[in-house]
Amino acid sequence: MQLVYGPKTKAQAKRERRAASRLQLVVAGGRAKGSARASKRSRRRNMASVVRVPFAGYLRLLADPCGAEMAPTPYLGGGSDLMVRTRQIMPIGNNVDWVYQFSPQYGSNMHIYSASGTTAGGALGTYGVLANPPSFLTGTSVGAYRCAAACVRVMYSGTEAARSGMIYSQNVTAGQIRAGATPPSGATSTTFAQGANRMVRLGEELHEARWLPTESDSDWIWSNVDGAGANTQPTGGAFIIGGLGTPANTISLDLTAVWEWTPEADTNNGLAYQPRMPTTYTLNDVLASFKRYGVSAAEFATSPTGATRLSNLFATAGALYKGTAAYNGIYSSQMSARNSFRAVEL
Repeated sequence: MQLVYGPKTKAQAKRERRAASRLQLVVAGGRAKGSARASKRSRRRNMASVVRVPFAGYLRLLADPCGAEMAPTPYLGGGSDLMVRTRQIMPIGNNVDWVYQFSPQYGSNMHIYSASGTTAGGALGTYGVLANPPSFLTGTSVGAYRCAAACVRVMYSGTEAARSGMIYSQNVTAGQIRAGATPPSGATSTTFAQGANRMVRLGEELHEARWLPTESDSDWIWSNVDGAGANTQPTGGAFIIGGLGTPANTISLDLTAVWEWTPEADTNNGLAYQPRMPTTYTLNDVLASFKRYGVSAAEFATSPTGATRLSNLFATAGALYKGTAAYNGIYSSQMSARNSFRAVEL
């Protein structure tokens, strides 16, 4: 055989590339899968390292009404792109036993309150309104509104030496406390504490309660401009926070709420309507996700760490990152349905 040395022809170079490619074949199950397929699988794994959650924006708003960016409400039907954040400080006064409920579906009576005076362990007194709704909602520019998110914090202004008593909180339906002059039969300062989801000593932690909406909260509340503003038997979401034996004149409630609203038709002061289409997810999609992320409804509503942990699972863009328990739960159960968690609206 005579060996001829010289430049490779195009045909020789092509045969050598094919031979090198065959050396990279991986045989599995009788089928040859080349390096191109392996590279494609690698790209798919990298793409799957982040799961997009469409309702992450609204979930963050529920968890942090004070600081999260505004997000559209997931109520059925269309909505309004006009949203506002309000804050109210409500002193408890000299009452040592007290109970407060935030129930936005009560409209003008949303801040329901009762106390036993300066004697610990006494019967609850007359129910009344601790504060009026934010004046913006009842002004001449707003025709209707509904709550998107809310939370309340207990602020203590006394000394460490005088700190005493218990703070309790629970998530309830709006019918738990009714507006009116007569408290429920047999209700004492401990009645609501016995059914609380959480109860700790004053100052032991950050005392906070968050609002969880129901489908009834999608109903618009007509502003006082139209002579309404109070529903007599609401069934929307509500939370209760109360104190047992707390020092007099040292407790205030700090309520922050986010509202979706529409202008009043005849006295709107030049404000234009901003209608929007419904979201691609429902309220049930949001609330049902809590368990998947390892947070119960009671923990989210009443624990200072539950909502924070849930909110911190997500990046700014509404993503769960590979390796977290929440990601693993979603990826294993949902990624087989390829369109389940695509980022349509954040």
